[in-house]
Amino acid sequence: MELFNISNQTPLSLAVFFFAGLAVLVGPRNWILPTLLTVSVFVSNAPHIVIFGQTFMVHRFLLVCAWLRILGSNEPRNLLRLPMDKALILFAVWTLIGDTLLWQTFGSFIYQVANSIVDALGTYFLCRILLRERADLQRILVSLVVICVVVAGFMAVEHVTRRNWLSALGALVNFVQVREGKLRCQAAFSTPITAGTFGAVLLPLFVGLWWQGGKMKRLAVAGCIAVTIITVTASSGGPLLTYVAATLGLLMWRLRDHMRVVRWSVGISLLGLHLVMKAPVWALIGRIHVIPGSSSYHRYEVIDNFMEHIDQWWALGVRATGEWGWCMDDVANQYCVAAKHGGLLSVFLFLGIIVMVFKEVGARREEVRDDVSKEFIVWSFGVMFWAHCVSFVGISYFDQTKVLWYFSLAMLASLRLVTEPQEAVTATVPNENLAPNNVVTVNSGITLV
Repeated sequence: MELFNISNQTPLSLAVFFFAGLAVLVGPRNWILPTLLTVSVFVSNAPHIVIFGQTFMVHRFLLVCAWLRILGSNEPRNLLRLPMDKALILFAVWTLIGDTLLWQTFGSFIYQVANSIVDALGTYFLCRILLRERADLQRILVSLVVICVVVAGFMAVEHVTRRNWLSALGALVNFVQVREGKLRCQAAFSTPITAGTFGAVLLPLFVGLWWQGGKMKRLAVAGCIAVTIITVTASSGGPLLTYVAATLGLLMWRLRDHMRVVRWSVGISLLGLHLVMKAPVWALIGRIHVIPGSSSYHRYEVIDNFMEHIDQWWALGVRATGEWGWCMDDVANQYCVAAKHGGLLSVFLFLGIIVMVFKEVGARREEVRDDVSKEFIVWSFGVMFWAHCVSFVGISYFDQTKVLWYFSLAMLASLRLVTEPQEAVTATVPNENLAPNNVVTVNSGITLV
């Protein structure tokens, strides 16, 4: 077993590893999550450190540093238990069990511990613990705007110069990909489609900030422009469709009280199409050509092959899918990835997470029906999650997009910070002019804006 090794590091990325880890360990508590999020986006998964045979990309390295700090402190760690917490735990644990039983090797067990337990549950519950006040949630939103503005700047320059200037931080490519004459920029992400997806799914959140008024309007404008640049310069069909889906979700705001009718109408329409079409209804995905050279037909084939070979994966998943057809080893669908690594139960548990999240959004929206600005920010969070669900049809999250996914889930679980009324708490004030037992009341509520 390799005890220690540094791989694919540039001098700059290695310095970022060190100083970011130091900041997470001893820096201000309020900036643990922004630091983790920012560094994870701008340093690719290629640079890593191997310690006792375990691979630590920058996100995992900073995550371990953060948990060492949290577990070694006396900070409150009690959480309000939510159904979506349990749903995520069940999905992660079953993925670990199912994939281990499928492969029956210690290596597969360690791999899923790292991905399903450390990365997934570790990131999610770290965010849940550290998102304690509205100011914490606001700080993440502001960080996302700043990150997107900087990423958009790099991708715009990348588009003009045809060179990836984030290669100094370990970006996987030095020069821009070209497909059918279209430049496909990707910044520090593993592929252009994940780069574009990162921007497209955040559009609803930034539109929601506009409704908060004040300084948030300027952030909203900057964020919307940035995610549009990211989506367009990636030149990938999946992110563009996600962007459109996010826009449609925002336009549904005026139908927010009739979403049950909308859902049933869409469901019945799809079922009707499935019954009358010669091909299955998911064959419509293969007919969507947003840009030249798009691989929408491959997305259809992935779903179709999983439906056709359900007898091979329904129990525990399947080890390999390459023999199913050309390029079938590229499972570009998050729902199918869940099936591959845990079978039918894994798919149901993953869908359970989605159901629990939408229920949480609906419950929080009911609490603030009399406050339009709060109701719309809750709605925008729900639309962001809807955008994630749409993007899952065309891509599986495997790079920085995984970090955004876990952060998104944690923010959705923290929507009570937006909807709950501000409350007063008592705190002991260490003032020599006051008696030792005197207390004063301070306002713990911090407006999102």
